[in-house]
Amino acid sequence: MAQFQWSYSETDLPPNDAFPQGIKAKRAVIWATLEHEGKEVKDIPCLIDTGADYCQFPECFLSELGIDDSDIKCAPIDAIVVASAVIPFASVTLTIGGFDSLPICAGFSKELNKHRAGVLGFFGCLDQFRICLDPRNGAFVIGDYRDS
Repeated sequence: MAQFQWSYSETDLPPNDAFPQGIKAKRAVIWATLEHEGKEVKDIPCLIDTGADYCQFPECFLSELGIDDSDIKCAPIDAIVVASAVIPFASVTLTIGGFDSLPICAGFSKELNKHRAGVLGFFGCLDQFRICLDPRNGAFVIGDYRDS
């Protein structure tokens, strides 16, 4: 099984009432490329989210990838922290790390537009790759199930 290791990204969370010293948050972030019919969006920072059902990307990527309304299907998403919503989904090709590209059905959310970042969830990522999160040692490992 092909596997690669990455270091966690660290984000400084500002001090607040609950955490007056602030926090250095370690996040499992990997860079990805999305492709649709010859158009690409590259260098997308993506958070690996073990609690997300679907892979999601900024809704503005739909036009950048040349995805028109006839290629979109809408579906509800549920989230614990935010209200449920109905978002557009489309078939795209996802490439992460040194792995081969894979076709997925990804969601596109307005909420992600301001960050130009993606979320890699169960369907399309965690169901295709073995992920070992080890924040204490500052690294995470991704292995490709498709090789086994």
